[in-house]
Amino acid sequence: MTYINLILFLVVMVPWLSWLLLYFGRQNIPKNVKYFDLKKRDFYELRFEKILHAFLSGNNTVLRFNHSIKNLQKELDKIDPFYRGFAYEGAGMGYGIRSTLSFNNGKKFERDINDLFSQHIYQYYVGLGWWLHIRYGNSPNGYNKWINQMKSKLAPVVFDGVGFRSGLFRMHQIPTFTVFNETQQRICYQGFGRSIWFTNRYNIDLVLQDLEGIDKNYLPDTFSGIGLAVAYSMFDDISLGLKIKEKIPHEFQSAFSQGMAFGWEARNLQNQSYWNTVLNEVSDEEKRIVEEAIKVVHDIRDCIQHVDKKDYYVRWMDLTRDRITAI
Repeated sequence: MTYINLILFLVVMVPWLSWLLLYFGRQNIPKNVKYFDLKKRDFYELRFEKILHAFLSGNNTVLRFNHSIKNLQKELDKIDPFYRGFAYEGAGMGYGIRSTLSFNNGKKFERDINDLFSQHIYQYYVGLGWWLHIRYGNSPNGYNKWINQMKSKLAPVVFDGVGFRSGLFRMHQIPTFTVFNETQQRICYQGFGRSIWFTNRYNIDLVLQDLEGIDKNYLPDTFSGIGLAVAYSMFDDISLGLKIKEKIPHEFQSAFSQGMAFGWEARNLQNQSYWNTVLNEVSDEEKRIVEEAIKVVHDIRDCIQHVDKKDYYVRWMDLTRDRITAI
C-alpha cells in the first residue's frame, strides 16, 4: 500500500511541480529591464535593453506550455539577426529549467538542445550557466552533477554563464570563484570579463579601472572575456574592437585577441548570411584580420579533439592565444 501511495503521490506532484517550475521560471521582461535603470537612452542602454529583451524572450518561449521545437525556432527567428544569438542563449536557460526535474537532467538538457540549431551551441551552455547559478550559487556539487552527465566537450562553458551573471548582478565587490576547480574558475573569469564590458557601458577606460582587485592569475582569462564581449556585442562595428586592443596592456593583448576570435567564431557559426553581410561592409584589412583569426580558432580546435572534456575549452583558449597573430 505504501508503494501505491508513493506512486500516486508522484503521479500527482511531478506534473504540478513541473507546472510551477515553468510558470515561475518565466521572466517578467519589463521588470527585469527596470532593474537596470536604463534612463539615459543612449547607444549603450538602447542596445543593452534589446539584448536583455532577446535573452529573456528566448527563455520564456522555451517555457511556454505549448512548447515545440518548430514553434520555438519560428518564434526566435523573428528576432533581428544581430540579437538572435542572445535569444538562443536565453533558450539555453529555459531548457535548463525544463530539465531540472529530470533524474538525468544533464542528459535531458543535451537531448533538448540537440533538437535545436547547433549553430548556437555555445549560447546554450552559457544560458544553462545562468540557470545553474540561480539554482546552486556557489555550491559546486550541483554544477558537477549536470556536467558529469553531459557528453559535449563544451559543457564546462556553463561557467562562463556563471561568471557573467555573477558580474552583472554584483553590488560593488569582485566576485570570487574559489569554490570551483581551476579550470572552472578560469572559465568563470572569462564570463566575468564579459560582464564588466556591459556593466561599464562599453567604456574600455572604465572596464580597465574595474579590474583592480582581480587575482592576477586570472587577469588573462578576464581579458579574454572582455575581448569576446567586444567582438560579439559590437559585431556591427568590427573596427571598434581593433581600436580598443590598443588600450589593452601589452601582456594581455593575446588573451584579448583570443577572446575576440572566440566572439567572431560564435557569430560565424550562428548565421552565415548575416556574417557575410557584415564582412562585406568592412575594409579589406579588417576582413583579413577576422578571417585569419577564425582560421586560427578552427585549426586549434581540430588539433585538440583528443583532449578530454575537463580541459578541452581552456586548452582551446590557451593554444589560440599562443598562435593568434592576426589581430
